[in-house]
Amino acid sequence: MVAGLLGVASLAVASLDPGGTFGDDNGSIHEGAIEAIAAEGITRGCNPPTNDLFCPSASVTREQMATFLVRALDLPAGSSEFDDIAGSVHAANIAALAEAGITKGCNPPDNTLFCPQDQVTREQMATFLVRALNLPGGTASFVDTGSSVHAANISALAEAGITKGCNPPDNTMFCPNDPVTREQMATFLTRALDLDAMVPPPPLPDDVPGDSVFIGTSNWLYLQETIDPACVDQAVFDRLIEELEKAGTVASVSGRDFAYAVAPNKATMYPENVPDYVGSCAEENSTRLQTTLLAAVDPNRIMMWEALDAATEQLYFKHDTHWNIVGQLVGSERIADVAAPGVWDQLALVATPSSRQGDLASAISFDWVIDYDEQTPTLSGVDPTVEVLFALDIAGRPLVTYSSPSHPVLSDVNTAIIHDSFGMFFRNKLGPLFEDATFLPTFSHPIPDAAASYVTDSRQIVVEVVERNILRDFLGTGTAGMLAAVLADDFSQTAVDFNPKGESVGFTIPAGPAGALRYLIVELDTSALTGPFFIDDSGDYTADGDAWPDELTADTSRYGFEIMVDSGSMELPLPSSVTVDAAYVVVIE
Repeated sequence: MVAGLLGVASLAVASLDPGGTFGDDNGSIHEGAIEAIAAEGITRGCNPPTNDLFCPSASVTREQMATFLVRALDLPAGSSEFDDIAGSVHAANIAALAEAGITKGCNPPDNTLFCPQDQVTREQMATFLVRALNLPGGTASFVDTGSSVHAANISALAEAGITKGCNPPDNTMFCPNDPVTREQMATFLTRALDLDAMVPPPPLPDDVPGDSVFIGTSNWLYLQETIDPACVDQAVFDRLIEELEKAGTVASVSGRDFAYAVAPNKATMYPENVPDYVGSCAEENSTRLQTTLLAAVDPNRIMMWEALDAATEQLYFKHDTHWNIVGQLVGSERIADVAAPGVWDQLALVATPSSRQGDLASAISFDWVIDYDEQTPTLSGVDPTVEVLFALDIAGRPLVTYSSPSHPVLSDVNTAIIHDSFGMFFRNKLGPLFEDATFLPTFSHPIPDAAASYVTDSRQIVVEVVERNILRDFLGTGTAGMLAAVLADDFSQTAVDFNPKGESVGFTIPAGPAGALRYLIVELDTSALTGPFFIDDSGDYTADGDAWPDELTADTSRYGFEIMVDSGSMELPLPSSVTVDAAYVVVIE
């Protein structure tokens, strides 16, 4: 698994959630310092076991100060004892602090007591830190520290830049007898340990614009359609299996291998963070989909649920629809293991800093960038040629080709990988491992002419789709019909008569072999189209694009769909600006 290749630290997300670790320090000038010491494990919070609060304005007690310093300095255990610490949860840390010589007690000269619950004053804090850090003396002075027994240590602390004073901007005073608050202590420790302040994004808004994004618990964002969909009948999933089998048959009869990979929704993997006010169909639909896919005997299927479930790290971005680098690697490994078992274990992963502004965060106009280490697999002898070509979809995702003829480790045949936005993350991880691979970010039907040649040139077709899109992309688009149209030249063709009727075209379908899989392929001249035209090939045409219609554009010249009648007439809605040049039936058997 991925965890064996990478240390957890290299996969860790460095960015903070909106609002940060604690819910009660938002807006504090010390929040960056609080996050810094939390990241170092110096503080865990003030309300165990939840620890989602820091209590920034609360005073620091002497026993709490002991624990802060022991964690910050990683001090060894000590045997020193005071008479008044036996019942304290901080007793071991107090002993360690005394053993290190950082505290002597609170009742000189005997110093048999520590006074664990007394507040730490600013002057006492200065002495604790000077002893802990072994700071040299300083010349800085404040107007209110002359009579303090801690004056020299206060001066040393100021000289080191750990304190600036207590009356900005003049900062002529130190306020030695004031108690130290927890947020002030965070800043003192951050300066003393030379930590970088970590300022989180502001908290997420209570209300978000529109209804496409839901805010779950712990700052998880979800796409509305993945957590509150309509319930889907089992019959629809049964049709899905039939369409998947047909797509495999079309590819196989054309002489190509075929496989499809399904990535689960974020809500499927992390239902515990879904808002409790949404519908219940998401879980029901997901369970039906998994059960139906697994029940089908299909060698073309690549399921990812089990591999993702076995991973221990977080797999999806909180602020984005997609899986994070860990999920991407697990998915890539799953596909690689199906294609060539054992190859993934030979790879080394090269890390490069990267970042991502979440698409869900952007949808609610929230600036939330997550920093992470991108991971690219490498293998000795593999130096792929990468060519980024034209954009294929409305999001501007490009068609990308990879060529590694010197060392193909996954496949030595030309491979077309048709994918949605989840598969986009496979490109730099799987592409270098093929002799020739083309990644096509399109599920449009028909496939644009500029991309169709990459499918026809392939000897292997892999389709990746995320769970939420599988019904739309396989049933709505009709993946088998999409492939039949692109690969039509590999099948025998029987011409059919057609009759333009203004806003539609009629076709006369001849009788075919009983039970055979047949597709009507239409050659089109779409050059006069000035915008997309949506086709519902079931006959229920809707111009606004509802009901998963197919999208006809000026750069598509071949369209195909399954023939559902034995013989007779079929009608296809087409605008008058589109001309039918030819039509024929292909039989897949």
